[in-house]
Amino acid sequence: MKRFTLVGILGTGLLCAAAGDAAAAPSLRVMVDQEGDFALIGNTLGQDCRRSVPKPVVGTVGSCGDEQAVLDSAPDVLWRADSPDLGQAEANAEISSEQARTAAMLVLPDGAVVTHALLYWSAQIEAGVDTTAIFDREDAFHEEVTALDSWEVTINRDKPDEAHMYQSVADVTALVKAHGAGAFRVGGIDVIDIRGLDDTRTYAGWWMVVLYEAPGMPRRNLAVFDGLERVSRTHNQTFSLEGLRIPEGGLEAKLGIVGYEGDYNIGGDRLYINPSSVTPNPKEALGDEMNPADNFFNGSRGWLGMPVSVEGDLPQLTGEPQSMPGVDIDVVDISSRVKGGDTAIRVLATADEIDGDAELYFIGGLVTSIAPGPGGYLSGSGMFGPCAVRGVAGDGWGGGWLFGVALAGLVSWRRTGRRR
Repeated sequence: MKRFTLVGILGTGLLCAAAGDAAAAPSLRVMVDQEGDFALIGNTLGQDCRRSVPKPVVGTVGSCGDEQAVLDSAPDVLWRADSPDLGQAEANAEISSEQARTAAMLVLPDGAVVTHALLYWSAQIEAGVDTTAIFDREDAFHEEVTALDSWEVTINRDKPDEAHMYQSVADVTALVKAHGAGAFRVGGIDVIDIRGLDDTRTYAGWWMVVLYEAPGMPRRNLAVFDGLERVSRTHNQTFSLEGLRIPEGGLEAKLGIVGYEGDYNIGGDRLYINPSSVTPNPKEALGDEMNPADNFFNGSRGWLGMPVSVEGDLPQLTGEPQSMPGVDIDVVDISSRVKGGDTAIRVLATADEIDGDAELYFIGGLVTSIAPGPGGYLSGSGMFGPCAVRGVAGDGWGGGWLFGVALAGLVSWRRTGRRR
């Protein structure tokens, strides 16, 4: 792993982004308009040892160390996939951050062609950001990937409980194209030593979004937005997903969102899509059976109100609230919250203090999917929106900005694996 205190590395490729080296609201990373869909995979690196946490479907939790430290609502030990044997996973106090790794399955339809694959990793760290991660598949490949971009958030700066969180993103399109569907492992992630640590803010995890073309599938607009934004009682956040083409007439719209450090036992975290005001009625908050409107970020992996548990993930978790400590990967229906003809979606993320407990969480990425529904249509040819790709020294672009066009639109999140 490589750690830096300030990072602003961007690659070329078909990515639209702004350089970032500190906390940042999610901004456009890539947009495409194609016949196909997306796959979203990921996993936590940590396990919360409290008895209330759902037991893994596959994976063994051993000794968790300090009994007092395990009472906090955060991971207490780290996982190692394919250990002690292939197809197994173990979490215990003997596993260090250097040994920690988890796996997730990528499932694609027959004939699918990968067009983009972006890998993200995020954790609490001593300071700075980690710009490399190990990305591999057993008996297939083993690569150290380098970040295109990284962000850091500092909590309670210059105070005894100062903490640092980061997220990094790498373009792994070539590797995913070459190796296709199957299990991908991620490790080598720099994370604070959580063993025996009594700190509710601790987390570590990763996720990957894959966009693909597939014959016979509907044409969809796909977009990925990324950054790292803190949300707390004193830091509610408002931002816009800009440059979108929302079809006239009927439409089908989904929002995929990845968050970190959401607590199942601390409510008051709400997400609003196109709210009526800057202080909307809480009844406007987004929610479903997996993500209650007053506790949206709750350690779950959900798809339209159903838990997602994928055979082949290591560990394989239930997907239910609290089952994925420190990481949320969820997809919700927003069809009724967007309007045809709009070019942006406004997002408001809030947190409250409940019974003396203050909620804190981070937003790491959003993916939107908007496609014509029954009676709907895409105006115009559905085509191009502006974007800029920053070159780096030695890439043939002279290290400057390459201005051009990118296929505009949104992303459709699609559950991979099976429901439990």
